[in-house]
Amino acid sequence: MGLKTCDNHNCFTKKKLPAPENIDFGLMFDVDGVIARGSAILEAAKKMMKLLYDANGHMIVPTTFVTNSCSPRADKAKSLSEGLGVKVVPEQIINAQAPLSMFKEWHDKHILFLGQGPLREQAKELGFTNVCTMDDVCEAYPLLDVVNHENRKRIAREHPSGKTFPRVEAMVIIGEPDRWDCHLQLLIDLLITDGMPTQPPKAFPEHNLPILACNMDLVFMAEACMPRYGNGAFLICLEALYKKITGSELEYTALIGKPSEITYRHAEHVLATLAKGLGIKKPLRKLYMFGDNPEVDIVGASLYDKYIKCTHRLSDTSSSSSSSESSDEESDHSNNNHHHHHHHDLLAQGSIEEEAIPVKSRRIPKGVEFSEQTADACEGILVGTGVYNPTTTDLRDTTKPSYGHRDIESDVTLKLPGQFSPDVYEGVKFVFEKEGVAIPTDITG
Repeated sequence: MGLKTCDNHNCFTKKKLPAPENIDFGLMFDVDGVIARGSAILEAAKKMMKLLYDANGHMIVPTTFVTNSCSPRADKAKSLSEGLGVKVVPEQIINAQAPLSMFKEWHDKHILFLGQGPLREQAKELGFTNVCTMDDVCEAYPLLDVVNHENRKRIAREHPSGKTFPRVEAMVIIGEPDRWDCHLQLLIDLLITDGMPTQPPKAFPEHNLPILACNMDLVFMAEACMPRYGNGAFLICLEALYKKITGSELEYTALIGKPSEITYRHAEHVLATLAKGLGIKKPLRKLYMFGDNPEVDIVGASLYDKYIKCTHRLSDTSSSSSSSESSDEESDHSNNNHHHHHHHDLLAQGSIEEEAIPVKSRRIPKGVEFSEQTADACEGILVGTGVYNPTTTDLRDTTKPSYGHRDIESDVTLKLPGQFSPDVYEGVKFVFEKEGVAIPTDITG
């Protein structure tokens, strides 16, 4: 079936899309390898944005940019606006750490915040009120960082004594840091001393200090001809060192960013909010994720699709059971009222969540305030402008090593997209055709 087109040259602003009340899908775009390569915006992305924004630059399809970058949302929105020629607002940016704003139980604890860039500002934007950085830890415990030989010489000259420093209660890693040697050494020190590395531990803690890690990308695509290491590579080093030192597996309190389900749940929440602001009346029925990395973007879309279907199935089962029990006890008002709230109680207890997401570190925390989950499906659209090379990669090959994080299922079927498109423009055209949306002739031509 061919793509629908408009014969009228002016249809771009008048007939490109159905009336807002008929839109019931939302779009999620990775940035590196899909929209841009490094700082260079891809031409296909510029062309694609003309399908999603009208001639006046107004968004007409709910659109988010879901990236594992830890760049501040305002900075990312500004660079995308300049490169794409449309107004992208910070609310559309879902960076690796964005869901942390929902983790309110950690916001007032003494948190070691790790990554690069304006870390204190980013922590404050997310709601954290009591953070320190690795520089603070190095200053408090100056004798710990001696992998750097120059620092050894400084210690020998100056005999620094450090200062009183409160116990670190948890760690948040929003992206790969610089000076991996220093970070790895001091993170292990903090982990084995339960956040207070003033003396060697008599025994290693049964459970390590809480870690909330964002961005599990082993590699990402920038200007270089080959993929570059991402924060996932740093996490592998940390996990390996912790296992070697303690004999135990490193435990994560939360894994955030693609491909974890919570990032896609957060994205659906943002898309629903954007849709409401656009005057869209229908609940979002379908989500599409455009990515270049099968192990990250597409696996994440597949996991969220499984999560949606599992929670719907469990909710329907629970509701059916509740209705049946209530029908049997109609005469007992108190029992009927109890069964009426049975499903909501299950959700509050997290029993459905636990079955839908088998790995604890990926579960959506209790009490998170999201808008209603309405999507019935999430489909991955894989593009060929980044990490994935269709001429050299067979997604069904089970003999090749998995690049995914150890807490993500190694299942080749999760990497299979609903559609492969050479670039993001062709990918959006595919979605528009599938959704019955007309493509204007002044874009196709």
